[in-house]
Amino acid sequence: MKDQATKIEETKELGHIATAEQIKEWKRLHGDVHRMQVHDKACYLRKPTRKILAMVHETVPGSDYLGRQELKLENCWLAGDEEIKTNDDYFLNACTAIDDLIPTYLVELAKK
Repeated sequence: MKDQATKIEETKELGHIATAEQIKEWKRLHGDVHRMQVHDKACYLRKPTRKILAMVHETVPGSDYLGRQELKLENCWLAGDEEIKTNDDYFLNACTAIDDLIPTYLVELAKK
C-alpha cells in the first residue's frame, strides 16, 4: 500500500533521506514520523496505531516475538532502505527499537 509519492532519494553516505515535503505529507497522514538509522541504513516509520497493534496481536502468537516485531515494522514502514527488513543484522537491531515509537507516560492508579 505504499504510494509512489512516498519514495525517497538515496545517498550512499546516509542511506535514505526524505525530503521536507515528504515528511510534511507523512505527518499530515499519520501524525508523528520517525527516522530510524540502523548502522549505514535508514528508514522512516510512523507510530503504530491501536489498529496495527490489535492486528499484530491477533495475527502472531504471543511467543513469536520476532514475528510480532516484523509485522509492526512492516505496518509502520513509510519508506527506506529495504535491507533493514531483509538483512538479519539490520532487522534484529531495528526490532529492538520498534517499540520505542510508542511514548511512555507515567500512569498513576489510586483506589478510592
